[in-house]
Amino acid sequence: MTGEEALGIIDRLLEQNHKGRLKTIQSAVVVEVWAGNSYQSIGTKLGYAPDYIKQVASELWQLLSAIVGVRVSKSNLCSILQNYQVFLCSTDWGEKIDVSQFYGRTTELAILRRWLLGDSLRDGKAECCRVVTILGIGGIGKTALSVKLAAQLQGEFEYVIWRSLRNAPALPDLLASIIAVVSRQQEIAIAPDTHISRLLYYLEQHRCLLVLDNVESILLGERPRQYSPGYESYGELFRRIGECAHQSCLLLTSREQIAEVATFAGENLPMRILPLQGLSIDESMMIFKDKGLPLTIDKGQQLTDLYVGNPLALKIISTSILELFDGQISDFFEQGAAVFNGIRLLLDRQFDRLSAVEAEIMCWLAIEREWVSIEDLRADIIPTISISQLLESLEYLQGRSLIEKNRGKFTQQPVVMEYTIDKLLTAVRAEIRDQKPKLLDLLRKSRAEVKIDKNLTNRT
Repeated sequence: MTGEEALGIIDRLLEQNHKGRLKTIQSAVVVEVWAGNSYQSIGTKLGYAPDYIKQVASELWQLLSAIVGVRVSKSNLCSILQNYQVFLCSTDWGEKIDVSQFYGRTTELAILRRWLLGDSLRDGKAECCRVVTILGIGGIGKTALSVKLAAQLQGEFEYVIWRSLRNAPALPDLLASIIAVVSRQQEIAIAPDTHISRLLYYLEQHRCLLVLDNVESILLGERPRQYSPGYESYGELFRRIGECAHQSCLLLTSREQIAEVATFAGENLPMRILPLQGLSIDESMMIFKDKGLPLTIDKGQQLTDLYVGNPLALKIISTSILELFDGQISDFFEQGAAVFNGIRLLLDRQFDRLSAVEAEIMCWLAIEREWVSIEDLRADIIPTISISQLLESLEYLQGRSLIEKNRGKFTQQPVVMEYTIDKLLTAVRAEIRDQKPKLLDLLRKSRAEVKIDKNLTNRT
């Protein structure tokens, strides 16, 4: 348990007994005591006399003693709060991953913590988000972040339940397992048409954190923001949890945008979206160090930029550099091949879900190899597509975290661009081999003929 988690448990104990919340100085003392610091050192660090710090602590220990019915002191605070952590929060982690090796994300954790615990006040009470989505491309670290966050917030909730949708469970089966937990096994057999209503009842009665990972597993893929047949009721679940008043939070992770969240989310609304970006160079260097890949900061920055700080991609490519190039990063860069092995498989899974129009747009963005406006992109594409098709597809590609936008122009991440070019080259080579160069002829009729000659045909 961390000092922050200890603070959460104390705040809940105070709230349940109508004692308000900790004052700023009390919170600071708890964190420092939790770290094992003396009253003398705490006073020096915080700028107060040691006797004052001792008085603040003594008054807090007396208050907690009255609540828990046991004498609380500096020496036994840890053991008492650990016991109450078990009592106050019931957790069910399903098949959560191990996050003992976790890199950075302090900013994202702070944002999510604020959203889930309340970042504004209404009628004297903190307003919390009811539905939050962590959105990002495969391998960016959504699952690890959700587990880390849930672990940090255990002390703030009565129930923490984490479930993966990777195997696409039917909604009645999923909700039955969740309701069994929050009802303490009192409700097991529930009529399928009442599952959502019963869950909402418990979300109102108890403060719950419900995490659903890999939501893209129940989405159709080639038809963005639509559910696979038989999974449409998930949309109703997300909508009703977002609309109804309750004291709980639903945290979702997905590679693709979720229709109900996209429609009703906003920076000041109960439903919000956190697009997850790559790691910083300092965080990436921690991965390289743990993998045993010796890199200077310059080479580390170069590798981080190439894979846009994607943690899984960095782990995969570090392994390849160690195994194929004996850890010599310069030899790897000389080969000029950024996409192979696990990197290709990672992107294959994402690209296989694209519609035909989305795949076509991805090809043209790769051919452009620079920021391009909507007007120029539409002029590239042959046969011409309608502006509504283009706008809709660009929005969907953003929702899949496959393209980037800046001031009305679009492009791709470097590794995504190289992957797309490789796919296009493979198709062109196959046509040349079969002496049916229809695709290349079609491309050469477009506005981007010069760029095609430079960026594509010279590589065939």
